[in-house]
Amino acid sequence: MHPTLLSLFVARADSRALRIAQRAGAVAFVTVLTAIAAQVSIPLQLNRKNLQDRKVAEAQERVGAAALRAEDARRDLETQYQTALADYRAADAQLESLRSGAIPSLEAAFKTAQARYAGGQGSLDLPLTIVRRYVETNISLVEQEGKKARAAAEIIYLTGEDAR
Repeated sequence: MHPTLLSLFVARADSRALRIAQRAGAVAFVTVLTAIAAQVSIPLQLNRKNLQDRKVAEAQERVGAAALRAEDARRDLETQYQTALADYRAADAQLESLRSGAIPSLEAAFKTAQARYAGGQGSLDLPLTIVRRYVETNISLVEQEGKKARAAAEIIYLTGEDAR
């Protein structure tokens, strides 16, 4: 029984017993009844120890769970970082490939096609096709710069450091 309810019960019993005892003239009986009720409400040391052991075990479980959550968060952040770094490096490699290979070769092909057209040996379709590929390559270049910038922003967000 809850200690507060027990004390109310004892107080109610004491008041009834006191009234009965006063009518009968036996005041000593009421004192003995109150002493017995007080002894029953004292908590035992064994229960306190078990309660403390349970509280310690619960606290240890909470600490263990918090450590597992922290390790899970660390692994998740590590995965995000590695993904962002791989995206950054891939976009950087693609940019280098476009800048050093695709764009110069398209410019050279355009000059050749333009010279052939000017010499009367080619049609206008070839230079226009090369210009279309050049524009698409530049669009791809801008897209790769955007991917690289997003990956760099993700790395900075995760680490607080620059990606370079």
